[in-house]
Amino acid sequence: VGLLRHQLGGLFSDSAEVQAMVATVIIPLIIYQFGDGLQCTYANALRGISCVSPMVTIAFVAYFLVCLPLGYVLGIVCGFGLVGIWAAFPFGLTLAGILYRRRFFKELHRQKCSRPYNKIAAAEILQPEWRSGFRPPGSRLQTAGKVRRFSRSGSSNLQ
Repeated sequence: VGLLRHQLGGLFSDSAEVQAMVATVIIPLIIYQFGDGLQCTYANALRGISCVSPMVTIAFVAYFLVCLPLGYVLGIVCGFGLVGIWAAFPFGLTLAGILYRRRFFKELHRQKCSRPYNKIAAAEILQPEWRSGFRPPGSRLQTAGKVRRFSRSGSSNLQ
């Protein structure tokens, strides 16, 4: 995409001005993807563990207190125009992603420490190799009111 950025605008318009604008704005849009992926992943992870109220504060700080003023400064004050405005978005998205990630692990640790029956679920998130079906000996998994214990051989029994 970066190498063909001068030709991408031609797919949408015959105007040389539009093609030049697309060629200059495409670089901040490529950088934007990292922060967007980060914030999207951890925002949904927070929703998954029912921790949605701090997301409003984090979004307000990242987008309204960091991204908008930075876009104004880069685009208007420094004179970078459209590129300056779009260059501010990766900063806001990456900041939101970092803060969402921090809150996710803080909340996960809090839930893990306060709910002993949730240790396996928390460990599965923190240690992805457990997702393959491996359970450590002596671990428990609650299913339909019964506790399933895993033995060293990998078999399980309901108690």
